[in-house]
Amino acid sequence: MNTTIKSLVSALAFGLAAGTPTSLLAQDNPPPPPPADSAPAPEAPPGGRRGGNPQQMLERMKERLNLTDEQVGKLQGILQGQREKMMALRNDDSLSQEDRRAKQWI
Repeated sequence: MNTTIKSLVSALAFGLAAGTPTSLLAQDNPPPPPPADSAPAPEAPPGGRRGGNPQQMLERMKERLNLTDEQVGKLQGILQGQREKMMALRNDDSLSQEDRRAKQWI
């Protein structure tokens, strides 16, 4: 029994000694700064919101996607419908917060 305890203690000591140096070497190194000649980050929407002002979002989409006036009109109707649905969902007191979140993505 005495040899079993000695073997167990030896194995435990060896395991700790073997694992300690690698854990001491693990460090959180910050990422290197971007090169000086890199492009600046894209401008974030105003107000910290995802889409920002609906009109500004529509203008950005028109520019980036080269939309025609007809496409912009259709998109404007879609965005307005989406906004109305979100407002109705937000104002529906009969739903729990979990149910509201689930309906947002339908």
